[in-house]
Amino acid sequence: MTVIKQIGFNNHSNFGDDLILDAMKQSLPYDIICDNPIKNERVLIGGGQLIAEPFWDKFDILGRWFGYALGIGPLYKYNQHKAGPIENGDVHYNPNVHEKIVKTLKNFERITVRDTMSYNTLKNMGIDSVLTGDPVINMKMNEVHVNTPDGLKIGVCIRNDFEQCYHINMKEYIKFLLGFDGLPEIYYFPFSVKDDFPQAKFISNNTKCTVFMPTPMIANLLKHMDVIISSRLHMLILGANFGIPIIPIINHIKIEAFANDMGIEGVSQNINIKDHINNLNLKKLKQKVINGRDKLQERELGNKRELKKWMDD
Repeated sequence: MTVIKQIGFNNHSNFGDDLILDAMKQSLPYDIICDNPIKNERVLIGGGQLIAEPFWDKFDILGRWFGYALGIGPLYKYNQHKAGPIENGDVHYNPNVHEKIVKTLKNFERITVRDTMSYNTLKNMGIDSVLTGDPVINMKMNEVHVNTPDGLKIGVCIRNDFEQCYHINMKEYIKFLLGFDGLPEIYYFPFSVKDDFPQAKFISNNTKCTVFMPTPMIANLLKHMDVIISSRLHMLILGANFGIPIIPIINHIKIEAFANDMGIEGVSQNINIKDHINNLNLKKLKQKVINGRDKLQERELGNKRELKKWMDD
């Protein structure tokens, strides 16, 4: 079997990044291992946020590199603001680093990107890429039995800077969003213990937190949610995979890019919260999510077929 070395942000207690690796191993018919590459080996870089990370500067092109389902949002911002360093959400952009990234990407043998914004960004830079979907959109999860109570269940994952950025009380937002006098059952899914877990206590004293659950149990519990509210990309993608109504909290350009490709509206600083709540229809939102999911799943499946042909050449 073909061996591929993978470079990604894995094993750092981040559920989303580990989910990407599991999805890639399930999606691609190759032996994917996390290891430092050597010359002439195939090297996969997955999880697009890596292209914004300072540690990129440590890597040299040793093998035959290809990018899998990258998100190029940071380069989009860099392309719009070349005058100097900018900040978006929790990520700082350094033009000197990004100049090297652009040059390096032009040496990749193949690049697939997970959203239209990334595709158009690379196209404007003269870099060829193939538009696909994130592998998590097609990921199959082993069934694990979980008990959940009757009634409305809301899955939430919000970075701990949410209320400071949006000046919204999350507990009140959820209550008014769903038109309840009292809060429904809330499950908090911290994708990063460091960044997300502190927010749980601000939502509700009775919030059920999944921080110590294994991945299959978290995913199967997520399936039981009636709606998902999240600023974490891969919680939204996994929710879309399951056909659950998702409400993206757009705190980063990658969330905006995903929402655009899905054809759904998210909550951002530019949105009128009252209008958003008054116009929200979970039944219609669910259908939009299913339509968007089906489009991205087919896009991702088509890319896998093309990738296999390319790998076998």
